[in-house]
Amino acid sequence: MKKYFSSETGKRIMTLMLSAAMTLTPAAAVLPLAVSAEETSDYVFSSYENLKELYKDDFNMGVACEAISHWGNRLSEIGNEEKEALMLKEFGSMTFGNELKPAYNMAFSSPEATETDLPFGANRAAIEMLDWAKENGMPVRGHTLIWHSQCEDNVFCKNYLPKYKNGRTLDPDCLVDKETMLARMESYINHVMEYMYANGYGNVIYAWDVVNEAIEPGQTNDMRDSYWYQILGDDFLMSAFKFAREAELKYSAEYAELYGVDPADEEALKAIQPKLFYNDYSEFQANKRDAIIKAITPIVEAGYLDGMGMQGHVSDTTDIDAFVTALNMYSAVVDEVQVTELDVSQSGSGVNAEYYQAVFYNKFFSALIDAKKNGANLTCVTIWGLTDDNSWKKETSPLIFNGDLTKKMAFDGIVYAKTGEELPEPEAVEEDLSDGIFTFDEDGANAQALGFTVRGNGSVKVQSAETYSGNGALLDSGRGDSWHGVLFDVSRFAGHKIRVHAWVKSEDARVKLTADIDTRWPNIASAETAGGDWAEINGTYTISPDLPALQLYFETNNKADIYVDELTISLAE
Repeated sequence: MKKYFSSETGKRIMTLMLSAAMTLTPAAAVLPLAVSAEETSDYVFSSYENLKELYKDDFNMGVACEAISHWGNRLSEIGNEEKEALMLKEFGSMTFGNELKPAYNMAFSSPEATETDLPFGANRAAIEMLDWAKENGMPVRGHTLIWHSQCEDNVFCKNYLPKYKNGRTLDPDCLVDKETMLARMESYINHVMEYMYANGYGNVIYAWDVVNEAIEPGQTNDMRDSYWYQILGDDFLMSAFKFAREAELKYSAEYAELYGVDPADEEALKAIQPKLFYNDYSEFQANKRDAIIKAITPIVEAGYLDGMGMQGHVSDTTDIDAFVTALNMYSAVVDEVQVTELDVSQSGSGVNAEYYQAVFYNKFFSALIDAKKNGANLTCVTIWGLTDDNSWKKETSPLIFNGDLTKKMAFDGIVYAKTGEELPEPEAVEEDLSDGIFTFDEDGANAQALGFTVRGNGSVKVQSAETYSGNGALLDSGRGDSWHGVLFDVSRFAGHKIRVHAWVKSEDARVKLTADIDTRWPNIASAETAGGDWAEINGTYTISPDLPALQLYFETNNKADIYVDELTISLAE
């Protein structure tokens, strides 16, 4: 029977791990686990294959994690000795999920801040994680220096004092000019770099995501309309990478002797100079891929950018060929490519949801191995989180370990991509093509029990205050974005044409019914709801027999509440 580790056993194993840790190098070093089977007998994961060792000849295996001390989240990893031990066993590098992002480190309210000098105020959780990484020989991907999200509005304002129009948008009159914004960007990047070198982390952080998610096809020059871009214009990206390159060159030489490096030896200094990456999502979709390549190419040519970070937030319906095509195209432009935030959402909710996810992980890693063999310079794949219960997309169970640290079939899928073993067959499921009829009128009706969940943020529940008929209807409220909505599974109709009919209501102008197929998201039907009245939505869709699973969802172009009533799903043939 598998057993969880006791506190004393955990401490004993951690001590052994610390003694085995190698001296840090800027490359994602693999740490040997010098612990015998007898010593690890209490660990639920003691018998697992070692991913970083298994893939050492292909690319490094990394993991994203957070500190319990940051937000007091007990599901976080650093501060939980069992999760720390699993990380050290399986992974060769780490990325901080939140602790190094601008919102928690830009010290604009500190006494040292001036209009043109934006200090780095390292938060305590980030320091704790840096110290842990240093002590345990775990190289770190710095994430991230410049980002439009999780960056306080104050940073863009005169005297760091925001003034708003309509309560949400910054008044243009309060924004600083370009010269001031460049000075703030440069000073912040310099402060970060100097802090890392001066405090002994110069050989801990081996890469930086200098800029995160700045490209948005369809907006001006395919650049996201962030305050960074509004103020800095087309100089935004080039300036950020130029400042980062200049800072690492300056401070690596200035503090070289702390790391036993000759400051006059340019080649030796490279050992403590992190690689500089651009990082983005949906990066394998053709229009965004091409926009990214166009934007980063001149920065590469100027010598300021080393790598491309492909986030890899995908689902088990994602087109792997499209991902590999993008990987190869990026690899032709930059020195190296890393998959930086990999998670694979389960597109279905049936008994075989975990199986189809595992099949995807298996095929995905097999494709990455082949791409590397064929010349793509892929150097690291980072899983965006350790356990499903602490994932930012936990409702889709996207990771490779359960909350109790038991491995999922997805873990085996990654292992078998290297060993050649076969995953088990999916569980046999009897075909059910009966109509799905949902009136939401039953006493005590529960949305989740009926199979309706949240896509993105918010909550879905059955309520009685607003209905089309009867005494109940679904309400999706608290939506954080337009694509957040009411999600439901139609996987049992695979290979057939279905009809979906419902009554919907929203303050937004239109409610849409969409198929949750990654990179495509085909629209099935829409209803005009601008008047705030109930409207009929009716559409048909043929589900490919090749899809492992399929969910549909209701969404709008904005974020108003969505009501759904009298929903019917039936064969259209």
